[in-house]
Amino acid sequence: MCIVRTCRSFLLVLLLIAGGLSWVCPAASAAPTWYDTDWLCRQEVTVPAMGNASSLDSFPVLVKLTSQGNPLFDKAQSTGQDIFFTDSAGTKLNHEIEYYQGTGTKELDAWVRVDDPLSAAGTTLYMYYENASAGDQQQVNATWHGDFRLVQHFQESPADSTPQMKDSTTNNNHGTCSGMTGANQVPGNVDGSLSFDGVNDQVSTGPRPSLDFDVDEDFTIEAWIKTTDDWGYPAVGKYCDTNVKGYWLAVLGGKFDLRVSIADGVGAAYYTLRTDNTYNDDQWHHFVGVADRNGLGQIYVDGGAEVKQSNMSSENGDTGTGSFLMSRSNFAGTIDEVRVSGIVRGADWIAATFNNQSGDPLYALTFGDQSRLPEPATAVLFALGAGLVAMRRRRRTHA
Repeated sequence: MCIVRTCRSFLLVLLLIAGGLSWVCPAASAAPTWYDTDWLCRQEVTVPAMGNASSLDSFPVLVKLTSQGNPLFDKAQSTGQDIFFTDSAGTKLNHEIEYYQGTGTKELDAWVRVDDPLSAAGTTLYMYYENASAGDQQQVNATWHGDFRLVQHFQESPADSTPQMKDSTTNNNHGTCSGMTGANQVPGNVDGSLSFDGVNDQVSTGPRPSLDFDVDEDFTIEAWIKTTDDWGYPAVGKYCDTNVKGYWLAVLGGKFDLRVSIADGVGAAYYTLRTDNTYNDDQWHHFVGVADRNGLGQIYVDGGAEVKQSNMSSENGDTGTGSFLMSRSNFAGTIDEVRVSGIVRGADWIAATFNNQSGDPLYALTFGDQSRLPEPATAVLFALGAGLVAMRRRRRTHA
């Protein structure tokens, strides 16, 4: 009888394995079907509400992971190229890895394009990894919607081959460094950034048509800036010396300044908007300039901590064809995450961008427990069958 009871107990355990994976791991029952069985692990990633009152389409979420004990770093490839993400429905998402380090001080900085609207209530993603034979899963250009004209992360070294600063969009608006060395690559707000000496340091894309805006074209320009300088003109933007056309972000008297110039080559016609507060406090600030050519020009600092706006509908010229520059050699400070968009970015988008990248614990992503690829049902049934055979043989032996 003891042997029979033991076999029955063994059978019960097998039945629980076959039908009870959701009982053992209750969270897995609500998760989407495993995307690809060549990947052995995944984690649920929860993106909290980012301060946006409305949903945002095609938003690039920064997935930043610095927890040294996270199992990702032990299981993923050393380059992180097997990492990819899906949404809560199991649809694979485009992503770009800005930085991955699986040993030493471990860190993942990845940009994930959330095609379903980024919910005002929070969003769930899944991060897959551990496939030793996988090729690179990144889709760098596709991570950035076509509204982006330029995205430079400044994680490269000025000592690299030219053009050193890579544009992640399809526009190939790469930047070439001058007057700079590898020492100008310093820790940034997200990953790396560039330090400018205010003398001869500069990054230039050269003239780029995708960064030129016609009389009726809206645009948004943004960057993370840290400085103690009173005067940096321009810090980031497109500037042409011959006819003074362009658009740029500057530091004037320690205040942030948005300027759009539509000069006709004879005289300067400037649209200028400046903050009330000063920001040359040696802290990182997110500076956004928005040009609605038939409405308002706007400045947002740190997601809306300060907002300035005024009518710019009378400013009806084009912005010229000059080079897009970082520093123009007279900005002293540090710059990270430079972006230009060919649309008006709204307050919700700007707030979510700042909150997601600010490092504020209130907006930190959370990573669930690691889930392993479930055993195929056939393997469970084989084990069940083997157990039944063993039970029958033992019963015959003792008969």
